[in-house]
Amino acid sequence: MLLSASLIVQSSCAPPVLFATLGSTAVEATAGAFVNGELIVAERAELSAVYEAALLAMDELAFKVDRKALRERTAAIYSRTTDNASIEIKIARKSPVVTRMDVRVGVLGDQPLSELIITTMRSHLRRHSAAARQAPLQLPPNPSLLHQAPLRAPDATTDNQSGERR
Repeated sequence: MLLSASLIVQSSCAPPVLFATLGSTAVEATAGAFVNGELIVAERAELSAVYEAALLAMDELAFKVDRKALRERTAAIYSRTTDNASIEIKIARKSPVVTRMDVRVGVLGDQPLSELIITTMRSHLRRHSAAARQAPLQLPPNPSLLHQAPLRAPDATTDNQSGERR
């Protein structure tokens, strides 16, 4: 098992507090900050992939999505728990391959449930990236190559360096 520690930043003058999260893999460990009721993490993934993973996580955890929005640099998903606590997932692109995720459950925040949502999102991201690695690379045909003479292997009477006849 992996043990990770993260820093909690408090708005008061009290010193910061560390929290640890157990997970069975590095991907499942939540390495983020729980700040003012919001769990904040970053992931090495494209915004659209994180958005899809968040929707799949909501479905898997049986949280009905009330509203959702996907824009060029941001996305948001709003849901509710069975006891009517609000769930807000805010997603922001920080670079083409780095995305920030902010999860808040309820008014004051629910750290364990926020961590479960992030862990479930990461499992879907992991499946998505594994599927992308296994998919065969399909290159579109290059029209300029269609009209070129076919390549031929050099024969014994051809100089391999210059292609001239000996």
